[in-house]
Amino acid sequence: ITITGTDFSTTTCENIVLIGSSYKCPITNATSTQITCQIGKSSSLNAKSIQSFNVIRDRQGTLSNDGLIQFQFQAKITNVS
Repeated sequence: ITITGTDFSTTTCENIVLIGSSYKCPITNATSTQITCQIGKSSSLNAKSIQSFNVIRDRQGTLSNDGLIQFQFQAKITNVS
């Protein structure tokens, strides 16, 4: 998942991406304008449900957005042989 915005911490561990009510998406990269995290294969997220998420910056709280942000997993076939 790639999240674009402003004023993110460039220190990876100072950003938290919370998906649903409790899943912390492991952050793989962070700049002041972009955070990238990867949902683990063993996550307990329900792929059939629409997921909401929040971005939290350490010692600053939840970062604002213009309305609720949601996503749903989408399957993609890239090759069949």
